[in-house]
Amino acid sequence: MENNNMGSAKETKIDDAEVKKELQELERTRLKLITMSNILHKQNADLGKSWKGEGGTSFLNASVSQENAISNHIKAIENLMAGIAGTLQDIKEVDGAMDSLLDEVAVETEAANNGV
Repeated sequence: MENNNMGSAKETKIDDAEVKKELQELERTRLKLITMSNILHKQNADLGKSWKGEGGTSFLNASVSQENAISNHIKAIENLMAGIAGTLQDIKEVDGAMDSLLDEVAVETEAANNGV
């Protein structure tokens, strides 16, 4: 039996198009954060050069802290995307196994009912 992503026991359905759309949105967010991080990194490097010895260290440290926070968010989104993809694959595999099991039970039940 072909796996159509229909949950065997509860008649649930995983909408691949909707999941793909949400993953694409996460990817767009990740790319925006990378762009922001790159901008901050360049600004921090420029500030570091221009403020050398002028007491702007606390502001620069705060900016670097923001850059690090963005980097952490990027990593979190990447981990989330990988987790979602892995979970969906697991669900599809379990759903396929359930379909096969239900097919076997149906065949055995039919055979038992027919006295075979």
